[in-house]
Amino acid sequence: MGLVEVGEDMSGLIWPKTRILAGMMVCKELNRLLRSMLDSDRTSLIRVELRVRKDVSACMLERVDLSKFRSGMVELTLTEGSQLKPTLAAIARASDKGLRHLVLDLDNNPSTADLIRIESERGEEWAKWIAEYARIATLGGVSAVLETLETHKTSAVLCENACRILVFLARNFDNQRLIAEAGGINLVVNVMRLHLEDARVQERGCAALSNLACNAQNEAKLLEGGVIAVILTSMRRHRLASVSEWACRALRNIACYSDNPIRIAQEGGIETILDLMQEHRESAGLQEEACAVLHNLALDVESKSAIVAAGGIESILQGMEEHLASIQVQQEACAALQVFSEWRGYHRRILRAGGVRVLNEVVRIHNHPRVTNSAHSCLSLLSPLASSASSSSSVV
Repeated sequence: MGLVEVGEDMSGLIWPKTRILAGMMVCKELNRLLRSMLDSDRTSLIRVELRVRKDVSACMLERVDLSKFRSGMVELTLTEGSQLKPTLAAIARASDKGLRHLVLDLDNNPSTADLIRIESERGEEWAKWIAEYARIATLGGVSAVLETLETHKTSAVLCENACRILVFLARNFDNQRLIAEAGGINLVVNVMRLHLEDARVQERGCAALSNLACNAQNEAKLLEGGVIAVILTSMRRHRLASVSEWACRALRNIACYSDNPIRIAQEGGIETILDLMQEHRESAGLQEEACAVLHNLALDVESKSAIVAAGGIESILQGMEEHLASIQVQQEACAALQVFSEWRGYHRRILRAGGVRVLNEVVRIHNHPRVTNSAHSCLSLLSPLASSASSSSSVV
């Protein structure tokens, strides 16, 4: 559905169906148009997509009244970093008046669903996004978002969207440091605690922490803020695949630092991750991220033993079987399994769980080196015991 200029005849965009869809450009007549649309008796069914033009000033945005859509859904896209602060102020006013359903994005950025996979697709587009995030930061974007998290921390809808923007901004390395130095990690943790029952705040908060944890300079601030505890609490409270996937991604990055694998294990993180792997066996994204966390945790000897004792090897192999066609799941699962295969004491357990059979199937289906290299390494390590046990599966 294309965007139309304000002032054009909007009657053709209003239909007596389950949803009313409208696309428009924000300009001086926006509020007049909103009023005319809301003359319809289907206010609660309205979904509006707003795209803010580059020439829309901050003063103009400050006058926009989004509360008129408090019974509907608003999708708002910004095109300039300087539009961020006044827009957040407008959202704050609207949320105070009951607006609950709003999605805020930055123009030409990847969707939140794509962010999980984007690392494998870096190129010119990636460089363009990173440069844009840096430019937005220089225009005051970071301070505007953090000010919102502090000033309007009681508003769930505003906190969700502020965290959403942090996810975008924190794709840039320098922004990760700037956000942490400005207290961003603590602010995200605080709003996650305040809105523990809101799954959307938890998901976006975990996503923001995941990106901020990519920068080693933020290690100390991650420990100070009680990040591990709040992420695990979020996973246990909601048990949703979408929340847990981002939570696992955050733990995956946090587990790269110093004694964090031990801290995660001591907080009961291993059991929580394995429980959710069983609960959401159908979610390829969760299986991928969970296997990645287990891989990083298993690099610590004590954590590796705890994972095995809790049934981690079996969970990894189940995830591999459930999602044989997923190269992302196989990549992370094979890497994790390789860590366990390097310890001879775990070979029999891997064999009993059908490890050789699953690995052979993976090699048969996939030819990506990051999958096959790990799979072949595991099979090579398991081969002597498999042969002596007269395994029915041939070793590649």
